Amino acid sequence: SIFFFLGGYGLYKKYFGKRYNLAERLKKLYFAYWKIFVIFVPIGFIFFSNQNAYCADAGVYSAFSSFSIKEFLLNLTGIESTYNKEWWFLINYAIALVLFPLIRKIVDRFSVGVNITIVALVTILLTDIFPYAACFWMGAIVARHSLFDKLYSSIPQNKILRTIIDVSIWLFVIVLRQKITGDQLDIIFVPLITIASIDIVGRLNFLKNCLTPLGKQSTNMWLIHTFFCYYFGVTAKIVAAPRYAIPALIILFAMSYAASVLVDKFWKKAIHFLT
Repeated sequence: SIFFFLGGYGLYKKYFGKRYNLAERLKKLYFAYWKIFVIFVPIGFIFFSNQNAYCADAGVYSAFSSFSIKEFLLNLTGIESTYNKEWWFLINYAIALVLFPLIRKIVDRFSVGVNITIVALVTILLTDIFPYAACFWMGAIVARHSLFDKLYSSIPQNKILRTIIDVSIWLFVIVLRQKITGDQLDIIFVPLITIASIDIVGRLNFLKNCLTPLGKQSTNMWLIHTFFCYYFGVTAKIVAAPRYAIPALIILFAMSYAASVLVDKFWKKAIHFLT
């Protein structure tokens, strides 16, 4: 939900008053995907095609047990995500990019109230067909009407009180998100937790300095991390070894970040060599 929201927000900001270049956006999306695909999918078939059952889901440990050209091409285009189930996100985001000109026209034409009403209907009607479309739309609405700026100005300037409010928003969203089944209310939760997070990070330079390098690698890390915690049995066992969520998450972050940096270095050298 957060990724789609920020995607809609960022696209609207980037192309405000400008011509939208769909080909450029799709090229950027798929090139980022293929840079990981052409490395990790072959690794899966070469080293992890015959794994013992290390989890209850056969689709995980046998994802690379057989190869077909059709399945390969469907995964390469993102139409299917059998090599990595978490890559379902790709085709949905590609659809969002295609629909963005229409969404932008509606956002520009109608008031914030009308747009939020439409988003609520999209949440009800399209959740199963196009997951998180409403969050993408909501991101564009927030960008169009400068709702972040309005939220910022409404938060008291006192640092202690501001921190209390930010933490309270975090707890409020997390608790309710746990208790309410589904993601129908994410169009409300996501803007709130985003503004609280930005506010906290903006006032804590040490946290900003830690998160900035992670942000630069975030796309690669998202595409890579599930291989390490699910599909590659050896690394999945390493990640799960601590038996507790936080140390397991730290290990996964470290592995994903290191792999992302290496992938970036590899492609920079490859492109330099080819050009």
